Amino acid sequence: MKIKSITIIFIIYFVLSLTFLLKVEKEKKNLSILNKDLLYKIDSLSNIYTKIEYKPIIVEKNKKIKLGEDYISNIYLSQIPINKLPEVSVGKVDNGNINKQSLIKLKFNKKFNTFIYKITPKKVGKYNWGGIITYYNYANQKKELYFMNEFEVKK
Repeated sequence: MKIKSITIIFIIYFVLSLTFLLKVEKEKKNLSILNKDLLYKIDSLSNIYTKIEYKPIIVEKNKKIKLGEDYISNIYLSQIPINKLPEVSVGKVDNGNINKQSLIKLKFNKKFNTFIYKITPKKVGKYNWGGIITYYNYANQKKELYFMNEFEVKK
């Protein structure tokens, strides 16, 4: 009699444990489906609210070549979020650092899908310039990208 009651208790315990484990597995599966569904919704919402266009960027090795030489250029694609444009500011670079007091905010040129930096140098020499691209990521966190460049003016 004692063995039967222990066996019955064990069977009940086993069935309850098995039921609990099956429920946990089912909930894990449901959560996984919900997570995938949520990620899909976030992705589809970001596509709805962020219209992305592409802009080709052509970087030439040389603008002038000799007959028989190869003309070489790299073509890059850049994504531009048309309805959530970043802010692009440029200015002088002093000793390898962007001079934040000299920064000017560039306007977006819709015709060319780009920000255009134009300067007319007043003297011969090397010009160092750079800037900051400020944007908000998918989680609406402010991000900054820094860049620098230089050019030389000859007589």
